[in-house]
Amino acid sequence: MATWGVVVSLIAASVLFSGVHAQVAGQQSQQHGFIRVSGQNFVDDQCNDFTFSGYNTWEAIEAAANTCCGGRAGLNEQLQTAVANNFTVVRMFGFAVEEGVNLQTAPGVYNESLFRAFDYVVARAGQLGLKLIPALANNWHYNSNSTDNKCWYVNHTENAEECDEFWTNPETIQMYKNHAHAVMTRNNSITGVRYGQDPTFFAWDLINEGRCESANCTAADLQSWTEEVAPYVKNLTRSLLTIGQEGFYQAANCHANNVNPAPNSDKWVLATGQDFLPNHMARGIDYASIHLWPDNWARTDDPFGYGWLYAHMEDAQTAGKPLVLEEFGKASAPFSTDNNQYGVDATPLSQEQYYKIVYAIAEASMNDDPSTPWTSSLKGIALWRWDAVDSGGLSSKDEALTLNSSSEAFTNVVLPFSQRVKARSQSSHPVRGCTPIRPANASSAAGPSISVSSISNAGRRLAQASQHRDQSVAQPPSHPVPTAANINAAVTNCSAYSVYSLAGSQ
Repeated sequence: MATWGVVVSLIAASVLFSGVHAQVAGQQSQQHGFIRVSGQNFVDDQCNDFTFSGYNTWEAIEAAANTCCGGRAGLNEQLQTAVANNFTVVRMFGFAVEEGVNLQTAPGVYNESLFRAFDYVVARAGQLGLKLIPALANNWHYNSNSTDNKCWYVNHTENAEECDEFWTNPETIQMYKNHAHAVMTRNNSITGVRYGQDPTFFAWDLINEGRCESANCTAADLQSWTEEVAPYVKNLTRSLLTIGQEGFYQAANCHANNVNPAPNSDKWVLATGQDFLPNHMARGIDYASIHLWPDNWARTDDPFGYGWLYAHMEDAQTAGKPLVLEEFGKASAPFSTDNNQYGVDATPLSQEQYYKIVYAIAEASMNDDPSTPWTSSLKGIALWRWDAVDSGGLSSKDEALTLNSSSEAFTNVVLPFSQRVKARSQSSHPVRGCTPIRPANASSAAGPSISVSSISNAGRRLAQASQHRDQSVAQPPSHPVPTAANINAAVTNCSAYSVYSLAGSQ
């Protein structure tokens, strides 16, 4: 059986990226236009292959509103540091999580100052050439005063009681749709560009880590919700759409017992209601996304990590869609939460080694390397806790899971990986079978570098140009949904990679 060391050696020999000088900061995200899907690839307007290295930020709106995290100055420093380290995509919460700071104060009622803070995040990211993946809602409620999570929606219904009625209650579903409509149709107060028509957005998550865990909630309920809301949201935006889940499997899928972080006999994974393959085959979902938390899931063994990535890469290929690892973190020290101990074997060295293999697998996939024993569906990765994201007062758990810019995991793995990936995306790699959606000489960039104070006027001109283009450029069609036969074959026929995860659990 292969080991992580063998895999690392295999991938290291296959890396073919060549470096080029990074573009000057200040060019807008429109340099690539809207990112879309062609086969299992992300492409720009001219069909050039687009892969990315990114990170997660969780209180960007609050920072822009000067309520936490170093304020707007801290946010600017964070985004500029991201550009300097060759990150190109930022996943964020499209809502506030700080207690008492809420974007939506009641269903359909918004805090305009917070929305303007959101506007600033989008405008500043676009100015720096960064693309965003915001989550529209949250499964988790971090405090009793937080909004835009499933429990909050349920609390505003006439008769729903349990948080997981969010997935089935007609009132909560309509409130969610109304919120998506309000966000996508908002005109940015700084740039003048409508959110749903702004290429700064790489994609949107329907909900962060949606789970259907109560006794009265089933996987079918979560599937039904996805099938209803995904086409609705997709119709509101030219950007891509994904779900935002961890990527667990239900028992009917043979991956469940082999690849999930716990066997079927341990019910917690099945109880989430997630079912990776059918969930991501819903109409309107453009690409598949997963998370990987080896310490949180108490599966830090190497075989589990390898099996988790390999299974989802294979299933993404079955779905005919690209895959993004949109949340990933590995602890550098033990931590405790809810009276449980996690990461008991975590050290800076083990953190570096885990990052090394995950990023090596990602790079080989992005390179479409035929010598690797997996598909080439993984096209983007975003780490979760980066010390450039200032949230202050971190718990022991968050401290352990934070990736320090001075750590060897960052300097030896993430930083050079990001340099190579950005260089590759800035060079021309046309994807076969892809059709450009506008002439190559059409204006798609904002032009020269502009200051924050001048974003507004330049943005209004960009909005006018965008509206003019929208009249002549049709939105790319939604990604085709594979047949039932494809789904059944994937559910019942697991590849040999399952042995990696099985070996790790023995």
